[in-house]
Amino acid sequence: MPISPDLITWEGGVNHLNNNLAGTETLTYYIHNASGYEEVGYGYGYTYSHSTYEVDYIVSVFNSIDTHIDLDFTRVYTYSGSDLDIYNLSGHSGWRDTYVGMTWTMGYGAYSWFDIAWLYTGDWEFDRNTIIHEIGHSLGLDHPGDNGYNPAYNSDDTVMSYNEGLNGWSVDWTQSDIDALVSIWGREDDYDYLDEPISNPLAGVLFEEGGVYRLYNSLTGIHLFSSNEYEIDVVTGQGWLNEGLSYRTPTGGGASLHRFNVLGEGRHFYTANDSEKDLIMSNPATQHYYYEGVAFTVYTPQEGSTEADGLAVVRYFNNYTGSHLYSTNTQEQGILNSSAEWTNEGIAWYGAAV
Repeated sequence: MPISPDLITWEGGVNHLNNNLAGTETLTYYIHNASGYEEVGYGYGYTYSHSTYEVDYIVSVFNSIDTHIDLDFTRVYTYSGSDLDIYNLSGHSGWRDTYVGMTWTMGYGAYSWFDIAWLYTGDWEFDRNTIIHEIGHSLGLDHPGDNGYNPAYNSDDTVMSYNEGLNGWSVDWTQSDIDALVSIWGREDDYDYLDEPISNPLAGVLFEEGGVYRLYNSLTGIHLFSSNEYEIDVVTGQGWLNEGLSYRTPTGGGASLHRFNVLGEGRHFYTANDSEKDLIMSNPATQHYYYEGVAFTVYTPQEGSTEADGLAVVRYFNNYTGSHLYSTNTQEQGILNSSAEWTNEGIAWYGAAV
């Protein structure tokens, strides 16, 4: 049954989140991944570490609404400065026996955030409904008519209902939920060239023989490698700085460098390892990695180490954001190697030196 947006809008939550946003559109969320007693909301609880499938579900909840509303969500790996902090609890000092989750408004003004907690029950469908329900609160949704047990509605109508639907507990946003969130935050109007699957209108593929350039987005801190002249021309000036020629593609032989667009995160992932490429494409947990094709050719680590013109590209993992950085600059690598923020994953491939 369709629900009027105003019937499931929590004005207090909307105002709190607006204070946090301070005119921006980006929210960061943190998924707590450790066990032990923690201060959560206005009290304490014993936290469980989130499993891989629990994390994947939480990420999918944000990704699925990100495409509809004019807010952008980015996962971070520390609660320092994060906007939405999510905890898996065995219980909480402030809960009654009937409570299975809660969302707290924390802080004030630009320093406000939400603590979100869900109780692990062992019923994965029910737990997923609790998770999306509490995330809904943090985005400004309320129980229908301010009554979770409103008999006119169930979870088939909105994830904000306490009543089980005809086919069980809803684990996805309903149309009424989406309509209400669009009513609150506006419909998505961003067009980010780098957050869409990329094709090359000049040649039909991403590969072009010649130079490989690295570009930097000062707004997100993300880097991009491209040998595509059209792509470089389009993104340069749209928040992206062309850092210049990094290396060249091999003139003969070489291996394919595969490029994935990590949908919803505004970044790309690269690999010259066919097995890694196949694993990403077959893994349900990485279905938001959209395979764009072959970006250009490179030397494999085995080939490049024996080529006179081989230039190593070292891959780094950001321990806080989960993103990757690819570097050919030894001075830059020295800085990254000494930083607790980055983990050196080794040589990913070789380019041909300029």
